[in-house]
Amino acid sequence: MTHDIGESKRTLAALREAERKLRNIVEHSTNLFYMHTADHVLTYVSPQSRQFFDCEPEEALVRWTEFITDHPANQAAIEATQRAIDTGQCEPPYEIECIGRGGRIIWVEVNETPVVENGKTVAVVGSLTDITERKRAQEEIVRLNVDLAIRAAELAAANQELEAFNYTVAHDLRKPLTTISGFCEMLQEICGSRLDPQCQSCLREILDGTWRMNHLIEALLSFSQLAHAETNRERVDLSTMARQVAAELQMSEPERRVTFRIAENVLVEGDANLLRVVLDNLLGNAWKYTGTRKNGIIELGTTVVDGKLACYVRDNGSGFDMADANKLFSPFQRLCAEHSCKGFGIGLATVERIVRRHGGKVWAIGEPDRGATFCFTLGGDGTA
Repeated sequence: MTHDIGESKRTLAALREAERKLRNIVEHSTNLFYMHTADHVLTYVSPQSRQFFDCEPEEALVRWTEFITDHPANQAAIEATQRAIDTGQCEPPYEIECIGRGGRIIWVEVNETPVVENGKTVAVVGSLTDITERKRAQEEIVRLNVDLAIRAAELAAANQELEAFNYTVAHDLRKPLTTISGFCEMLQEICGSRLDPQCQSCLREILDGTWRMNHLIEALLSFSQLAHAETNRERVDLSTMARQVAAELQMSEPERRVTFRIAENVLVEGDANLLRVVLDNLLGNAWKYTGTRKNGIIELGTTVVDGKLACYVRDNGSGFDMADANKLFSPFQRLCAEHSCKGFGIGLATVERIVRRHGGKVWAIGEPDRGATFCFTLGGDGTA
């Protein structure tokens, strides 16, 4: 008898200790725990009802459907709970929108398990996790995606307008330019000998203006078409390509003394046609700004930047102030005076766009009267 009583006391003490631990876990959890009957009436609600539903646990012992809104998602929750009661099987976690006694709306994730006795569900136990902030974040993401889609549509519309503008430039502006230059040439041919020097000078200025405008139109069209050009990656020998560009530049001004130092085997992965445009612009830019040097030097090579191989074009030309470096790759931005250099300020912007299309980046380093270096990578492993 003494032994039986002792065992009973130890068992009771163990049960009380287990109950105390369980109560501490439940009462200090951030989740709400509950139990309801097969008729959906709550028989137990943990103290977290104060945070979830703004009421004491005793006040929450009602049908649990009184704590949910009429949100469309909640109907699926009711059906899921009923399936668990009917089948005795757990349903996957689901989300519902709840409303507290004070009218405050929260979103919760529901995890519940049916209690089955003799093949029949007699109760359901579960927990609620407050996911209000997560839902707000999800809704914000959805809103941002909608805004992004709207902006993308606006951008597409703007691009279509730009394409229409380019069409107008290409077809409508070139015709009057051709007419003007044609009449000027006719005047020079028919009346050139009878015109005084001032009139002849005016005609030459008009012809130069139409020539410049026509080339500006071509530059604008070429720049805009880069947005639609497909990029076909292949093995490209920039060394061979650079020698071809150098030969063309030297033929254009054979009287100039310029030394080209082109490294061997500068091999990259990229679009050959677009990379030719890059070298045309970078080497042409170096050629232009070494024009004041008695002996110009233009180099093509590779260097390591942040552990990656990059290509560079370097010259000993007029250079630039690093304070103006951010202007270099913007369309129509030129660091020289209007009358002192040729071009339209589109070349380096074209280079930047092509390099960006390849997943790379381009940057410049310079110093006034001490030359400039233009470096670029092509994405991935850069140069091979």
